[in-house]
Amino acid sequence: MVSSGGSFGSNSLQQEIGIAEYDKIDSLIISWPNSNALQYFIDVPINKHYLINEQKGISDMQLPSFSFDLNEHQHMHH
Repeated sequence: MVSSGGSFGSNSLQQEIGIAEYDKIDSLIISWPNSNALQYFIDVPINKHYLINEQKGISDMQLPSFSFDLNEHQHMHH
């Protein structure tokens, strides 16, 4: 995730990309706006979170897992 540099209420630059029924990403090309550099990644596994950095390349992000108790009664207040 890349910070937008904003403060409270600003949007993250994190991207979520759907690939439908495919089982891998054949190729991923990133165009970096400040340097005009292109980065190419081949055969990227799916169903993972990645950190992509212009200088360091791509690395796996290990996010904590959690589950929802669907049997728990919840109230929503407006």
